[in-house]
Amino acid sequence: MPEAIERAPSKFNLPVDLTQELARRVPSGQRSRFVAKAIEQALEEDARTRVLALIDNPPLHDTGGQDSVEALRALRQVRTERLATNHSPLSQ
Repeated sequence: MPEAIERAPSKFNLPVDLTQELARRVPSGQRSRFVAKAIEQALEEDARTRVLALIDNPPLHDTGGQDSVEALRALRQVRTERLATNHSPLSQ
């Protein structure tokens, strides 16, 4: 048996022609599921578009005059120190 999904009521307005088309094409007992799936797909597409935009136009970071190798080395050092501070070694 499929797992029950918690649902929350939502209220938003749709254009009349879109609502009529939905009523004509999707049976009443399936509309919420249909709209939820459409929203989920739209959100996934939006996330994909945003990631691709970041890949095409990555944010610039001030390196303080360091070349990329020096800047990357410094960043790795800071993150390594942060990991070492926040995590204790495993017991042996």
